[in-house]
Amino acid sequence: MIEGDLEIAVQGPEQHPRLRALMEKYQDRPMDLADASLVALAEERGLQIRWLDFSRDSWRIEPEALKPLLNERTRMLALNYASNLTGSINPVAALTRMAKDAGALVASYDYRDRKQGLPLIDEQGTRDRPFDLTVQFEVAKIDTALRSLGRAPWTRPRPRVAVFLAIQDQQTRYVLAQDGARGLGQRQALDAVARKRALPVALPSEAMLDAEHVTYGALAATAPPAFSGATKAAGGDAALFGTLAWSEAALGWTAAWHMAARGKNHSWGVSGVSFDDAFRNAVDGALEILSGHGSPD
Repeated sequence: MIEGDLEIAVQGPEQHPRLRALMEKYQDRPMDLADASLVALAEERGLQIRWLDFSRDSWRIEPEALKPLLNERTRMLALNYASNLTGSINPVAALTRMAKDAGALVASYDYRDRKQGLPLIDEQGTRDRPFDLTVQFEVAKIDTALRSLGRAPWTRPRPRVAVFLAIQDQQTRYVLAQDGARGLGQRQALDAVARKRALPVALPSEAMLDAEHVTYGALAATAPPAFSGATKAAGGDAALFGTLAWSEAALGWTAAWHMAARGKNHSWGVSGVSFDDAFRNAVDGALEILSGHGSPD
């Protein structure tokens, strides 16, 4: 199976001397014209070829012989299902599975039914149920992939971010608090987004907001005050300030975010989205800034 574009390479007369030389060099394998054409194409593209021999005991290609030849740079495995040389049938399923897993970045994954223990509800005829997907990655391979892109893994302890958010919905205005009468949906959405991105967040309590004079008006200002005392009181190492307002014109929520880090002020936002997407925009931007790997603005 081939995904994407298929390139048909034509071996013209100018390649014939090289093909002949390859067949003579590897005549003990033996190598025919088709094999030589494949090797010549690999040479033209600067690819490395590794040879896989069959076992003299089983007269087939054994998985143990393939394993040391594979790594994350393996791109193609060419083998016979039934060998016309030995008459044996190769364990193709096991061999191809090993080749596919050679460059895999995922070590394991699992699903969790978020409605586990609840009966099926077929209101829409779909029987759809929400699931959480948990993926365990191969750390060394992920780090290698990041470095190949000129990036580095964020290995330092992640700071706890105190979130100060002024919300204007269709009815009223308020500051989101961990124990507030309003904003249950927003608190749950923020917590879900932050947990999936492994960023610790903290919301202030109602009492702390009153003690530190953190109001809707102050947070809704173009340049919110630092609130350094409030950040520490909320248990944060860094602060994220924002506004979240429902917009009939945008048919969704409009969010504006502010964060100061490394002597620089950052501002970014999003419009016409659900508040779940607004919090994804906030947390992703904060991660870029705090990790030093970019900026959302």
